[in-house]
Amino acid sequence: MTARGVGGMYHNDLHGQSVLSLRHLTVWCRDEGFTWTDGSAEAAQVPYFDLVDAVEEILRINEDREYAALEPRP
Repeated sequence: MTARGVGGMYHNDLHGQSVLSLRHLTVWCRDEGFTWTDGSAEAAQVPYFDLVDAVEEILRINEDREYAALEPRP
């Protein structure tokens, strides 16, 4: 993720789960896989065997929010 330009990541291991915090998104790694919310009512859940898909989706969400933050406001 760092190679794709994502900075400011913070990781912590908690009771039975790991947490990765990005500027615009928090990802939980639990027994069932990766979980995050993108601002909608539904939480995304991706199993561990789909690691590449999970990372690509997390990067997409982060990039979309970064670009939205750069857009001038009227």
